Amino acid sequence: MHRLVLTLFLAVAVAAPAVAESSDDVALARRLVGEFFGAAMAQDEESIRAMLAKGFHAVDDSGAVTREDAIARILSRDIQSAPHLSEFKVTRQGPLLVVAYKAGLSQILSGKRTDRAPAQRLTVFMETDRGWEILSHANFKRSRG
Repeated sequence: MHRLVLTLFLAVAVAAPAVAESSDDVALARRLVGEFFGAAMAQDEESIRAMLAKGFHAVDDSGAVTREDAIARILSRDIQSAPHLSEFKVTRQGPLLVVAYKAGLSQILSGKRTDRAPAQRLTVFMETDRGWEILSHANFKRSRG
């Protein structure tokens, strides 16, 4: 998992020079992340599919996750309350918006309620002619002991 995250980070980092964080980009990132979690809470499959790029990949402590597997996982969750989102760090280069943040969720997975402790996330959005899409996502919360 660490190699995939490192590879993603390096690909974004070397693609172009670093760009300073702007308040407009932070506001945009907060809106996009909020829209995604809102669609997940509503179990809005159509919106979720529209938000995830065709080449989407995610990674968590279980390994790499394809777009279809990610959609199935999202739709299988019962999110109990709006997520607590904080500590946004954002960079933008061309059509890419790289967003690091913390998200805490209260949800039911496999019949068990999970805690709301915030975990670090990294989401890469790409601006396309169809709007903003999520290209990749990393979740650094351990899902098992």
